[in-house]
Amino acid sequence: MYILPKLVTVLLLLSTLALFNFVVDPYGVYLPEDGFSFSRNKTEFFMREPTIKPYRVSDLRPDSVILGTSRAGVGYDEKHPYFSDKVVYNFSMAGASMYMVYRTFQHALAQGNLQGVLLDLSLVSFNEYHDLVDSSSKNPGIAVFDGEIAVHEDGSQKWFSALHRLTHISRFLLSYSATKDSLATLKKQGEHDGWSLGGRGGWGGSTLRADQSQYQRFMQLQGRILRGFLTETSSERKFSIYARDGSDGKSFHYLERLLVEAQSNGIDVALVISPSHAFFYEALDYLDYEKMYRDWKRRIVNINDDVAKRLGNNPYTVWDYAFYSDLTTEPLPQRSDIGARMTWYFDPVHFKHATGDTVLDQVYLGHDGPGMQITSENLAEKIEAQQESRQQLLLDDSDFLQPLDRMYRRIHSRGARQNDG
Repeated sequence: MYILPKLVTVLLLLSTLALFNFVVDPYGVYLPEDGFSFSRNKTEFFMREPTIKPYRVSDLRPDSVILGTSRAGVGYDEKHPYFSDKVVYNFSMAGASMYMVYRTFQHALAQGNLQGVLLDLSLVSFNEYHDLVDSSSKNPGIAVFDGEIAVHEDGSQKWFSALHRLTHISRFLLSYSATKDSLATLKKQGEHDGWSLGGRGGWGGSTLRADQSQYQRFMQLQGRILRGFLTETSSERKFSIYARDGSDGKSFHYLERLLVEAQSNGIDVALVISPSHAFFYEALDYLDYEKMYRDWKRRIVNINDDVAKRLGNNPYTVWDYAFYSDLTTEPLPQRSDIGARMTWYFDPVHFKHATGDTVLDQVYLGHDGPGMQITSENLAEKIEAQQESRQQLLLDDSDFLQPLDRMYRRIHSRGARQNDG
């Protein structure tokens, strides 16, 4: 006789918990993109993008998506005028490998409305030793991510995909982690210094505190690039876009598959090698990766041309912004100027909406801009021009690289002391 009251009590508690998490909506998957003001900043999304974003895409069924890494998530504004008449979603993910980018494309295509893709290409996505380089990766995250994609890697539909979505009810509304994230979301409104997830998938905010020097933060991240990010992977193997035998790494295969499926389905794709600050290119030079970087661009344009020729279509346009230009050579603020902020960049690799808008204006609206259209025929000429732009910069501003010179000396000095020890 006591079973029914207990059951009713449990159901009421679960319903209250589900309603609380639904209203706060910590992952931005249920309510309209503006949501409620008391929980508008979705601060607890970072490690959950591989679950949140495929779910959201299945609901929105966008006709346009932005694919790439956190650079694309931070830098491109889904409210740009080009997207005003489109259902757009920023389907980029932090640290995404080219395999993950390909799978996000498959998922968006499977929703049935896809017409256009902005494919932001990042060198780090092509790392042959990326933890998520392909479906055979031993990283547990790959299984979680693949489980959210609506189709198998061969493109066949998952018969249980609709059933799988039901599991999100417990994950997003009834779980301990969702409740904890709801409470954290409420707590951080108005005082959050980090990133938050927008209703269309882009990142808002910054990791730079109001009382933090951008110069200091910028150079800290530059140091990480030089001393680890592009040198040794978590598998303790050197960063490379090549397989062990010197052939193309697996990532180029996934780029090719993406382009084949896009061409075959009449999807408009803009391939963009987006800008980094010039200090990133200097890091590539310091690490002796310049040839690898040129090879990477060459393989992108060759694969694009080869796929189009094979299918009897015109190749997609490849836009290159990754060289020394007014967009990439912005001076750093003074070390002592705490409140100074850069116009174009957060750090050496993450660019601001102002930069992303410059790219979108040129790629989609036909405005003048610094980007170059590169093909297999003109790449050598363009790369030579890009190298000349670096030499001209150093002639015009001999002090531009001073912060890097100081960092190089510290790295060499530290290395010498370690060797002596």
